[in-house]
Order: sequence, then structure tokens, then C-alpha cells
Amino acid sequence: GPQSFPVLKLNNKLDFALARRDNRTGYGWSDVEFESGSDVTLLEDLSRRDFTCNSIAQDILTSEIIDPFNGRVDIGLGYLNCINGHFSESCERGLRMFQQVARFDLTPDGPTINEGRKLADRFHLIPESQVRQQWIKLFLKGVNFEKAFNILLAINHAQFFPGLIELNSTRQDSRHHPEGNVLRHTAQTLTAMAKICDLRGIHGDERLIRMAAMLVHD
Repeated sequence: GPQSFPVLKLNNKLDFALARRDNRTGYGWSDVEFESGSDVTLLEDLSRRDFTCNSIAQDILTSEIIDPFNGRVDIGLGYLNCINGHFSESCERGLRMFQQVARFDLTPDGPTINEGRKLADRFHLIPESQVRQQWIKLFLKGVNFEKAFNILLAINHAQFFPGLIELNSTRQDSRHHPEGNVLRHTAQTLTAMAKICDLRGIHGDERLIRMAAMLVHD
């Protein structure tokens, strides 16, 4: 993977990521060099982020919110919109869209979906460890799995998980399962299990086991 990014930790509770400037040498996970220093502006740093909701900063001295891409507006409207210009530079961002849709119940707009589709041809460049990490975040923090799987299909990333394609092409008896195909049914069971885990305070590996069981139960 890439070299460690400049992050300061305070009491193991707060992370302060220093502003940095990325220099891409390719589309792979490790094909990036970065600069960090007083000459890197906050706007430069925020402009290389993936989504507007992730490009918000706060001045810890004045509490001022710095939001140059109107991320708070998008959050209020329920949108997960990418920042134009740099989104497709990182091959794993399609998967990040998938898991963040599930976590925050936000909806990408048309241009963001199109940017995600561009990344399908580069999926093979994502290390297996990073694919796994996105699924772990999905299981530990997701709340709306049906929306997330719809996005995965829309950006042509579902093809890399053949089991999901099979679930999506398998119909159910409408008398017992009026919701539709097995993928939609599976997504609904994942959403239900996430709610159960939240209500019962189930976290960590125990939650992962339960969510993984729901994914493969059919």
C-alpha cells in the first residue's frame, strides 16, 4: 500500500489528518505520492476528497465550519455527491460509494453514478485487503442495504461478486416473498439484522458474524 499518511493522534480518541497534496502516478492503490506542509492549503486538501460530505473541516480554535463544496447541504438533502475532477483517480472509490450509501442512507446523483461506473475497469487494481475492509465497514455500520446493493449494480461493480449476481437473477414465489428477487430479500434481511444488532448492543466480531450469515443465508 501507500506510505503512511500524516495523521496526529490525541489520546487515542481524536485523529488530526494534516492537509496534503496527492500526486498520482497511476490508478492502483499504491500509485500515489503525497506532500504535506505549510504550503498545502486546506482547499487543496478538501478538493481531493471523494464526496462532498467528506470534504468538511472545522477550525478547532474558532469552531468555524469550512465547507467549500456544500457538503452540509447535500447531507440535508440526502445526497452522496462526488467532488468533480478527482473522484475517479482512486480505484476503490466505487466500493466506498457502496458502503457509504449503506451507512448514511444517502443517494448518489447521476454524475456520481457515472463516475463510479468509470472505476469498474480498474477494480482489479484494488488490493483484496481493501475490498475486505469496505465490506467490514458495510457490515459494522450499514443501515440501508437495499439501497447499497442497488448502487453496486448501477455502477457495474456487482459483477465482481458473482454470488450477488446469482441472487439478483433468482426470482422468489411472490406468495411468500412479494419483495421480489433474492438479492432484494437478502438486502432486507441485512437491514433487519443491523437493527437487531443496534437494539441489542451487538458490535465487533459478533455483529460481523451475524451480518455475514444474513448475506449468505440463501
